[in-house]
Amino acid sequence: MNFSLFSLYIHPLRGSSIDIHPNARWQQNGITVAGGNGPGNGINQFINPNGLYVDDDQTVYVADRVNHRIMEWKWGATSGQVVAGGNDEGSGTHQLNSPLDVIVDKETDSLVICDSANERVVRWPRRNGTSGETIISNSDCWSLTMDENGYLYVVNSEKAEVRRYRRGESQGIVVAGGNGFGDDLNQLSFPQYVFVDRNHSIYVSEYHNHRVVKWMEGAKQGIVVAGGQGVGDGLTQLSYPQGVVADQLGTVYVADRGSASIKRWPKGATQGSVIVGGNGSGEQSNQLSLPKVHPLRGSSIDIHPNARWQQNGITVAGGNGQGNGINQLLSPYGLYVDDDQTVYVADPPNHRIMEWKWGATSGQVVAGGNGEGSGTHQLNNPYDVIVNKETDSLIICDSANKRVVRWPRRNGTSGETIISNSDCWSLTMDENEYLYVVNSEKDEVRRYRRGESQGIVVAGGNGFGDDLNQLSFPQYVFVDRDHSVYVSEWRGHRVMKWMEGAKQGIVVAGGQGQGNDLTQLSYPQGVVVDQLGTVYVADRGSGSIKRWPKGATQGSVIVGGNGSGEQSNQLSLPTVHPLRGSSIDIHPNARWQQNGIIVAGGNGEGNGINQLLYPYGLYVDDDQTVYVADTTNHRIMEWKWGATSGQVVAGGNGKGSETHQLNNPWDVIIDKETDSLVICDSENKRVVRWPRRNGTIGETIISNSVCLSLTMDENGYLYVVDGGKAEVRRYQRGESQGIVVAGGNGDGYNFNQLFFPQYVFVDRDHSVYVSDHNNHRVMKWMEGAKQGIVVAGGQGAGDGLTQLAYPRGVVVDQLGTVYVADQGSASIKRWPKGATQGSVIVGGEQSNQLSFPK
Repeated sequence: MNFSLFSLYIHPLRGSSIDIHPNARWQQNGITVAGGNGPGNGINQFINPNGLYVDDDQTVYVADRVNHRIMEWKWGATSGQVVAGGNDEGSGTHQLNSPLDVIVDKETDSLVICDSANERVVRWPRRNGTSGETIISNSDCWSLTMDENGYLYVVNSEKAEVRRYRRGESQGIVVAGGNGFGDDLNQLSFPQYVFVDRNHSIYVSEYHNHRVVKWMEGAKQGIVVAGGQGVGDGLTQLSYPQGVVADQLGTVYVADRGSASIKRWPKGATQGSVIVGGNGSGEQSNQLSLPKVHPLRGSSIDIHPNARWQQNGITVAGGNGQGNGINQLLSPYGLYVDDDQTVYVADPPNHRIMEWKWGATSGQVVAGGNGEGSGTHQLNNPYDVIVNKETDSLIICDSANKRVVRWPRRNGTSGETIISNSDCWSLTMDENEYLYVVNSEKDEVRRYRRGESQGIVVAGGNGFGDDLNQLSFPQYVFVDRDHSVYVSEWRGHRVMKWMEGAKQGIVVAGGQGQGNDLTQLSYPQGVVVDQLGTVYVADRGSGSIKRWPKGATQGSVIVGGNGSGEQSNQLSLPTVHPLRGSSIDIHPNARWQQNGIIVAGGNGEGNGINQLLYPYGLYVDDDQTVYVADTTNHRIMEWKWGATSGQVVAGGNGKGSETHQLNNPWDVIIDKETDSLVICDSENKRVVRWPRRNGTIGETIISNSVCLSLTMDENGYLYVVDGGKAEVRRYQRGESQGIVVAGGNGDGYNFNQLFFPQYVFVDRDHSVYVSDHNNHRVMKWMEGAKQGIVVAGGQGAGDGLTQLAYPRGVVVDQLGTVYVADQGSASIKRWPKGATQGSVIVGGEQSNQLSFPK
């Protein structure tokens, strides 16, 4: 990181108004006076230097933030020396933690340091000092200066104020701001740097208000002396101003971060001029290189409002099928894109973080990849990752381990837990390095300052729900430049904005129920916000990216919307589709509502369209439409979400074997490729395909099968449980015979047998899970195996946690956890992979009952 001086600084740099000739001419090519040897902790290097002070002899003192030290560079030197801190991050008297600014107090011949992460101001002997003395505590010090009386002025960014301290004082008085964050003239918004002139007027640069405000001594409000016309590069504007000085004439000089320039504003002027820089951010001698907050998800990003989007994407990571090869991914989740277009991907089922260089055909493992586990060298289903450039590390949501881990980005072999007991789903970081973590279990977002382990709630935290002070299974988080938090809500089908300090949010996208209309979202996930407040959402349910301008009541599709798929104009997002088709994503720490709601039937036994009679198999579609095999009514019913009655979509023409009839159907699924229902027409010993929309008759695709249940994998292969033969058969499209994939050795209790098998589930590895009703167990048959293994129950019929009693419906999540509808105990039981006993997650109690769950 380079910074340059463009003329000799007059003494002292920031102590009082300095004498600059009004017609001074400024060298456009600066020289490096400290650093310039790349980021690092060598004595000739910095990592993200912040405040600096220039002494009479042109010695430069620099707050070397990430190295937790203050460096002194003599004029003309090629390296510096550590004069404070440098003993690692910490709160000891010999340590500093992310110092942000430093000045010299000549009266005491000491350094005065903003020891920011320790929330203290420290006095440190300038010559041969080995430890410092805390002179101000509990101050979120961002910068400081001193006047000719030795009064100290401290910017407190957290309280949006500047305080003045006389020598020996620890409380001080507010001399600017102190009325909360805002843009009124009596307020400040993320104040950065302070300058005091000879009249004791205070000049403050406001990062989020894009202005410099002057507060005269004793004033209750300030006046704008530079900027204040919104963010921008125009001469009437500033863009994230930082360092500020004023000369003897009241001319203001501002280091304008956003425009990478030094701007000059004469007293009373309505616009300024660029005197240095303005040639873009860079390392050339005529450029300023300021550390822009660019990661992709760090703060509001700049997207042109009329940008045109390519409709055909290119693959930048993976794309070689599911697997654990270095050119493959398996159900990837969070991603982060670095400045050089390197992509970091959380690869959950492979328990690793992958790095893909731009244009590479394969990636490399940069964290985890040592098998599922909780060791420091392992990850367990990581869901998200970002890069912290200040520490050159990865920050990882190690979700199933309920921890957030910091892992060295380069050649790291193990990680360090920085937050524990957090059901972390996703995370991001703002320009202050505050970490924001989505906790899906608690339906909240927490913000953590560096070193904190508890954090504070900044969104949600009031339980699961759709009120404006609640979140409903939050997914991803974005923080803008004003520190407003944007959260995508999976179950709320909306994006909420929570302004800093707010007790509730506002809906900025969706919120009109689940759907594909332009006023709706459908299971939104990734979210970013541009500089205008426009929200961009990865809308999983609609397979599209939607754009919602600030204040709009509807969005527009900018990418995708052409159905889920692998074409270059499609987005293929891992929706839970179908419900029973392959391993589904259930968070390992998911909380289950103990009181269910009726979504079909519930009006007593009968054949009305609002009734069911001995329903068996069911299927839930992407839009929560429920299809039910209404066995004794010899029909299949469709119930839309929220409907009070259903409609007959197959059968319903009396018991029979004609093509328009069904006879005791036991199960139904949807084949989306053919847009049809596939039905176990059990008493007719056949499997029937029936058009889903306006179908009047079905087609027999498999005969002579006592079909009790069925499912389909991602290849369209059909798996059918044949109760008569105690087996499961797999059929490729068009096949009528199929092959046995489980059982097939007659009724029995051996590992190669089944006894009245009920329901079947197929995971992503094509392992078959079968609820073995009369053996009171669930069996897993790996692809090609001749026998199965018991994964739940198998200890005889009973209600104990090691037992099942006549199990029926079964699904398996991405971790191999088995969920079983246990008919005998009237409960849903959960069996983690490899466990010898399960737990009841729903039912099994008087107040929360299930009646023969299937």
